[in-house]
Amino acid sequence: MSVRPFNDAATLLNGTPVYLGVIAATTTKNNHDTAVPFNDTGTGLGGKTLLIQASAACNVRPVTTNAGTVTTANGVLLATNEKMIISMGESYGWLAVVGTANLSVWELI
Repeated sequence: MSVRPFNDAATLLNGTPVYLGVIAATTTKNNHDTAVPFNDTGTGLGGKTLLIQASAACNVRPVTTNAGTVTTANGVLLATNEKMIISMGESYGWLAVVGTANLSVWELI
């Protein structure tokens, strides 16, 4: 059995990561209302497979509108520097974050 580093495994299973941007959160933010918005046309992230990494502990959740938010009660908790692959549903065009963290986002293509 061979064990591959996370980045190799992510590429083999899901494709090459293409950097989209960062969601800079001090309160609830998403890819629409972050300092530098990205993939914010219609349901820009809808149907995509994303690789995300948090700079600090935070909660994340796909949302259906550009005003969508997340709370600690309904979001998935990420630890500092944790990476996660997330598959966005077709109607979930935005990704929301709550916590004091930068969430880096890549699309796996």
